[in-house]
Amino acid sequence: MYNFVDKTAAHLAISKKRCVFAKTVTEAHALLSSVTEAALDFETTSLSPLDGDIRLTTICNDDVHFVIDHMFLGEFVNYIKHFKNKIWWVFNGKFEQKWLDHNDPTEECNVRDVDFAKKAKMGGAPSKLMWMAKDIGVVMDKTEQASDWSRPSLTQGQLDYGAFDGHVTWELKKMWWDQELNDNHKRGFHVFNDAIRATVEAEDTGLILDYAYHLKTVTLWKTKQDTFYRAIRKWTPKNVIDNIGSDAQLGKFLAAELHPDMVKAWPLTKTKRMQIKNSHLRSVARQLPYPMSRWMAAVVGHRYYAKYLSTYGETLLNKQAMTGKITSRFNIAQASTGRYSSSSSNLQNIPRKTVVRRAFHAPPLGDKLMVLADYSGVEIRVLAELSGDKQLLEDVIYGDVHAASAAQIYGHDYDYMREVLASKGKGGFANIYPVMKEQRSKAKAFTFQL
Repeated sequence: MYNFVDKTAAHLAISKKRCVFAKTVTEAHALLSSVTEAALDFETTSLSPLDGDIRLTTICNDDVHFVIDHMFLGEFVNYIKHFKNKIWWVFNGKFEQKWLDHNDPTEECNVRDVDFAKKAKMGGAPSKLMWMAKDIGVVMDKTEQASDWSRPSLTQGQLDYGAFDGHVTWELKKMWWDQELNDNHKRGFHVFNDAIRATVEAEDTGLILDYAYHLKTVTLWKTKQDTFYRAIRKWTPKNVIDNIGSDAQLGKFLAAELHPDMVKAWPLTKTKRMQIKNSHLRSVARQLPYPMSRWMAAVVGHRYYAKYLSTYGETLLNKQAMTGKITSRFNIAQASTGRYSSSSSNLQNIPRKTVVRRAFHAPPLGDKLMVLADYSGVEIRVLAELSGDKQLLEDVIYGDVHAASAAQIYGHDYDYMREVLASKGKGGFANIYPVMKEQRSKAKAFTFQL
């Protein structure tokens, strides 16, 4: 276990002792010329090179550690020749790569994200440099991150902050890339790292929303949600359940109204509260008498449209009206399986329903075409090929891998489970279908984690 106070103090002392600040343009060029691989960190006056500048460039490796203040030593573009065809280790590769490509249209300046070195071995997860710094026993103070980087004279705290980011990044590179990764891990690293430029392009390009069409859809969602709300209030006025959107209040009401055996079997959250999921509510509603069955169906409908409205409602309409497109942040390897996640308008998980998807269009790309290639179950097929497992090879071609996993996990007959899933809830499978569908979904998540 690290003594974080001592470790942090030691690293800060090393950074302050080693780091030099280039005093002249000639010295800055000479320092950059001496480097072939190092940590790189920018402090900028904006998040985008379209409306800001690089103020500080920090370079750090075992031989040199220096900072260039571009307010006094010339714009970053004047030094771009020194950044081509070298190895630059960064944290948050999308950010530094965007600034490098803005100054070098030839795309000969490439970064390596130290975060992906860790994820290549440990799996995906949300990350920040201050979180990752704890791997080397360092607690980072990020107070200066949001300070004014355009001021004529930077404070000593700002200069030390920029220098220390470079130092920590290099130390993390030495730990993860040099010490922890084998050749296979490094191949995995490049899968993540090579996606940086395409991901930046996807974020910048975004999608165009058909405003008039989507406005009609949102209006319809609101109308349907209001209809379900009135049905709910018919049986449960505000003095019974004040906030229909509160899982805690719904759980408390259900615990009081349902049969004790049903409450006992109800899935719970980590905090031991009743888990309120539409899939389970639908299943339970079919087992209840009127009017409870109708009330619960109305709750499901209200929650369904509340989710659509919160994610794809007026927020998107306002964004389209203000910026002319819908953009998103695509986070490489942020899911535990190493997959992307998407935030700030989740364009990765647009609902399959045509009524939603048809509102989104690709922006005009001149003579370029947008091409979609989606291999069905490619991860599991590769796993079957690599493992040579006879049953898995059989299932990926002729069966249902995730249903087979679910049948083993939950103790079902595999053929019966496939029959239920194939029914889509029709016939005599109305009650069991949503249960098995959810179990298959959980088994699928387990398989991808494996």
